[in-house]
Amino acid sequence: MICNCGRVGEIGSEHLCSFCFIERFEKRVKKALRQRKLEKNERVLVVGEVAAYLFNKYIRVPLFVEYSSELKEWFDAVIIEWTMDDECIAFLEAFAGGKLKDDSSIKLFQFVSDQDVGLYAKMKNLNFIPRKKSMHWQEFLSRFDLDMKYNLLRSAGEFRELMRKPNKN
Repeated sequence: MICNCGRVGEIGSEHLCSFCFIERFEKRVKKALRQRKLEKNERVLVVGEVAAYLFNKYIRVPLFVEYSSELKEWFDAVIIEWTMDDECIAFLEAFAGGKLKDDSSIKLFQFVSDQDVGLYAKMKNLNFIPRKKSMHWQEFLSRFDLDMKYNLLRSAGEFRELMRKPNKN
């Protein structure tokens, strides 16, 4: 396959060259970081090795940062390695069960798949372990193409926004 830039592209579901793959991946991570502006001197927890790498690469605000492999309490902001697959499955589970939780964590990889985070981690010699997911929903989601996953992700975000608005009845 040929990448959009004209080079041979064999990486990821979109068959990109390594340069375009990394550029697209990091652009989507920056989009996730822009969803919650970090303020000067906030206490921030960064969970995961790939998250720590990208956090250090893009965040320049003076913060009190702790790096960990597990979630902890008492932080102003928490950055987690939460992928598009995690978000879609959480939405499907919540929608089917009628209970949608609103999580204030910064979901660093919400616009990229487990597979793409794994590829990026391998290219950068970092460790990434995808979250365990319900086999039922994971198998269901595996039938979706990338555009369908993005549409589901967008629907989940719109649904959360509706849930946040007060009822005017």
